Amino acid sequence: ETSEIETLERLVKYLNTLRPLVMEDVPATGLLPDKQGFAQCTHKVGLVYASAVPVDSYMNQGGKVDFQAKVAELILIGQYYGALKYAAESQRHCGGSGKRRKVFLMPLGGGVFNNPWDIIAKSMAKAIQLLDNSLLAMLDITALVWQGNPS
Repeated sequence: ETSEIETLERLVKYLNTLRPLVMEDVPATGLLPDKQGFAQCTHKVGLVYASAVPVDSYMNQGGKVDFQAKVAELILIGQYYGALKYAAESQRHCGGSGKRRKVFLMPLGGGVFNNPWDIIAKSMAKAIQLLDNSLLAMLDITALVWQGNPS
């Protein structure tokens, strides 16, 4: 049986093979400031679909929570890094010299997936730190937050 330490080491070793689902030129619009309707403006965005590992929730209930949290953190780092690297490299390849690509990072794993907020924030920060300076210079990164009634 593989130990938790060996499992985490393998996950770190092969984390670079994680491939997020990426879409470009997706039509988008936003909400009005009061969140009661949609804004009239439209634009196109790049979208990276990513998810998190549930920690002590869904099918992971009653397991080794510390181990689940370590796995969840590594997966979050991989998801955020993959999205950021893709955004930077696509900006570079599209001739975006001097122009930075705007990236909004959504907190993955909060809510029902039960990922602790410190892991989510730390994973965003680590992913940003993993980018080399030339890639980081291609991005304008913002972390999204929500304020208001969640329903």
